[in-house]
Amino acid sequence: LCEFNNAERLAYMILSHRWRDEEVSFADMMDPAGSKAQSKKGFAKIEASCHKALQLGYSYAWIDTCCIDKSSSAELSESINSMYEWYSQAGICLAHLDDVDVCVWFLRGWTLQELIAPQEINFYTREWTGIENKSTLKEELSRTTGICEKVLSDPTCLDEVSIAQKMSW
Repeated sequence: LCEFNNAERLAYMILSHRWRDEEVSFADMMDPAGSKAQSKKGFAKIEASCHKALQLGYSYAWIDTCCIDKSSSAELSESINSMYEWYSQAGICLAHLDDVDVCVWFLRGWTLQELIAPQEINFYTREWTGIENKSTLKEELSRTTGICEKVLSDPTCLDEVSIAQKMSW
């Protein structure tokens, strides 16, 4: 794990995913032996997403389950309030859809900011097979979520959308 201050602008991949049983926590990652993290089911997702990030040219990855110290209420609160910014500043967002046939990723409350904020999102199956990206799926994403294609293309257009419309998403 590496910690960076706001002044450092390093390119990074950010992961959008649905939490499952046995996700790796910040505390697990801090275990000196590393055995706590590696023994959990969620470690495979972290390992695969980091490998995919390296393939795409990113040396850094941010994954909420293991990058937020949830034992600190102050850090947890700050993280929740900073999520949109972190997604928007990521070089790329990888959306891991481990249930593509009946994809509940679109039903999560967090999906909204994770779908709108990043300029680029690549979608992957459970096995990390690439599906498509935000640009090529814009029409389908709009139909599925109700978010207008203009906002999916340019998050700065979000200010032009009424609160009522946003609430419908």
